Amino acid sequence: MAEEEAKGPGGADDAPVDDGATDSASPALAASRRPKRKSVDATDAGNAPNERKRPKPEGRDTSAPVKKNRPTRTRAEATQADAPKRTGLGEFIGQIIQELKKVSWPSSGQLTRFFIVVLVFVVFMITLISLLDLFFGWAMLKLFS
Repeated sequence: MAEEEAKGPGGADDAPVDDGATDSASPALAASRRPKRKSVDATDAGNAPNERKRPKPEGRDTSAPVKKNRPTRTRAEATQADAPKRTGLGEFIGQIIQELKKVSWPSSGQLTRFFIVVLVFVVFMITLISLLDLFFGWAMLKLFS
């Protein structure tokens, strides 16, 4: 066993050595260098492992929640109270006018330049797609005729 190892080479200092791992049921556990857990006696009841106080996690409130003075709302009350009110037509048009006042409108020079840029881009895309259509149509006629 691990407890009966000899300290000295001559055998004169032979004494049992307690290395903490004294489980005779398993040789792998006996060879382990980890200390064995103490068993809980009636005298050690206050020091039981399950009664140890763990440190409180930092940054989290672990206190009990505060009691409410009213019962929890029913589903019907909750959906009725949380339902948004519909906006009338006059209020809706008023909100539209308020938002349009916030818009930064372009000057006439900017509007002319933007119009020309968009027009050139659209003409370019029409030309590109038309040329691709003509090419693929010609290729299909040559390939399958």
